[in-house]
Amino acid sequence: MKNVPSLIDRAMTPTWGARSGFRNLLNLQKRMNRMLDETLGQDFADLPVIAEFEPSCDVEEFPTHFLFSMDVPGIKKENIKIELNSQNELCISGERKEDHETRSGGFYQNERYFGSFQRIFAIPAAVKAEQIEAQCKDGVLQVVVPKAEVTKAKQIKISEGKLWSERQSS
Repeated sequence: MKNVPSLIDRAMTPTWGARSGFRNLLNLQKRMNRMLDETLGQDFADLPVIAEFEPSCDVEEFPTHFLFSMDVPGIKKENIKIELNSQNELCISGERKEDHETRSGGFYQNERYFGSFQRIFAIPAAVKAEQIEAQCKDGVLQVVVPKAEVTKAKQIKISEGKLWSERQSS
């Protein structure tokens, strides 16, 4: 039988494919901005980058809960928002703000990503929304999403007597 990924696996697949391919696209944009700047004498290097910051996230499924562990270094907990929407999707969004400081050295290379992010994960089971917990420590955000108990099959006894419709009319 073919191994089919669960809904949670499909939700985590990046839209742009491999992360390295996306980073290569960003590096290409930076190089093109520098070439245009050198050729045309304009400041293309300061154009906004087309990408949004996307922190990495590990997802684990346990018998009683799901555990989301997301790398959020440099992001204050006040700048992170966690929601469970009506489609049973966990939405984690936030923003890492860039520190504006004056650089006095001659060489500067910036490889860190800044800006807003949003990750949405489809949860393939009923959950206890009121019991979701989140902790942030040492640049790692962990969100625990408890699963709702599955209703077990129950044998129903059939008794003799008046039918429900007969009881309502009397």
